[in-house]
Amino acid sequence: MATAALILEDGTRFEGISFGAKEEVTGWVAPHTSMVGYQEIITDPSNESMILCMTYPLVGNYGVNREHGESYQGRLKGLVVRDLCAFPVHWSSEGSLHHFMQEEGVPGLRGVDTRALSRYLFQNGAQKGIITSSQAPWEKLYQKITGDSGQVEVRGVVDKETRWENDGPRLAVIDLGIRLSFIKKLHRRGFYLGIFPPSFTAADVKNFFPSGVVVAGGGGNPEKTAAWSGKELKQLMGDYPILGVSGGLQVLYVLTGGRLACLKTGHRGDNYPVKELISGKIYITSQNHWYQLTEPGHDSGWKVSYRNLHDKTVEGLDYGYYGLTGVQFWPQGLVKESSFKPQQVENFIQSTEGGV
Repeated sequence: MATAALILEDGTRFEGISFGAKEEVTGWVAPHTSMVGYQEIITDPSNESMILCMTYPLVGNYGVNREHGESYQGRLKGLVVRDLCAFPVHWSSEGSLHHFMQEEGVPGLRGVDTRALSRYLFQNGAQKGIITSSQAPWEKLYQKITGDSGQVEVRGVVDKETRWENDGPRLAVIDLGIRLSFIKKLHRRGFYLGIFPPSFTAADVKNFFPSGVVVAGGGGNPEKTAAWSGKELKQLMGDYPILGVSGGLQVLYVLTGGRLACLKTGHRGDNYPVKELISGKIYITSQNHWYQLTEPGHDSGWKVSYRNLHDKTVEGLDYGYYGLTGVQFWPQGLVKESSFKPQQVENFIQSTEGGV
C-alpha cells in the first residue's frame, strides 16, 4: 500500500492511501454530497479541473459499468474517499472502481477522514490542492499547487456534429460539456437530436432546421465560454426557443447582461431542494456547478422561476422576449422521468411540438 496525501493550498494536510492511477495531480478541491454515482462523477465533463471529496463514506460497492459514463473519457482530476470497496457486488458490474480509475488515468486517495475534510472545505471554501506521495519541501509543492490556474477549456462530449435520429421534432443540442445521460433522456422522449460541439457555428445549427435549441453543460469559467461562443449563440436568440441547463444557462445569462458570482464550495451533489415559484412544488435535484446567477435587475427582462431552498440562490430563469428559459440543475434529477416534470422544462418541450 502506497501512502499519499491531499495537501491544500493553505498547507492543511490529509493523509491516505493511493489507489487508481499512480499520478500526482493538482486541482480545485471541493466536497460532493452524492451517495451514489461515483462513475458518473468521474466522467462528468464539468469536473475536469476538480479533485472531489465524497462525503458519503462507502464508495465503489456496486462497481462500474461502461454504459454509466457521462462522457467518453475520464474527466475528474482526483477522487478522495473514506472507504473503498475492493470487491463490488452488482449484477451489471464490469469491474472495480480502482481498476476503472487506473484505466482512465484518475488518481484516488482512500482512508481519508472525509468528514473532517468536507467540514473544513464547507467552512473555509474550496481551494486548490495536490494529491501526492512526494516528500518534497512544502515550498516546491506550494509552487505546483499555485502554478495550476485551475481553468480549463470547455471540452464537449462530441468533437464534431453528431446525429441521434428519431421520429420526433428536431432539437439542436449545443454541447458545452453535457452529460450523456441528459442526451439519452432527450432521445428517449422522441427528439431527433443534432449534437453540436463547443466549436459550433450558428449556421451549422440553422442548417439542421431545429424546432428548438438546448445549451447544456459546462466546466471552466462560464464568462470565458460566453466570450468565445457568444457571437454564435446570439444569432440563435429570438429565432428558436432556447433552454439553458447548468452552465448553459449561465452562458445565456452573461450574454444578456447578467452577472455571475462564485459559491463558497459550489453546489455538487444529488440532494439539493429547489422550489418552483409558480406552483410551489419542491424538487430534489442533481447539481454540479461552482458559479451562481446573481439576482436579475427589475429591467433586465429575466424573471426568477426556481430558487434553492438551502441558500436562496437563483436556480431557474425565464426571459420571455427572447424565448429563453433555463435551470441550474439537471432536469433528470434522481427521480423517475414520469414524476419529475418541472413546468418550465415541460413548457419548453411542449413548445417544440414534441410533447411528452
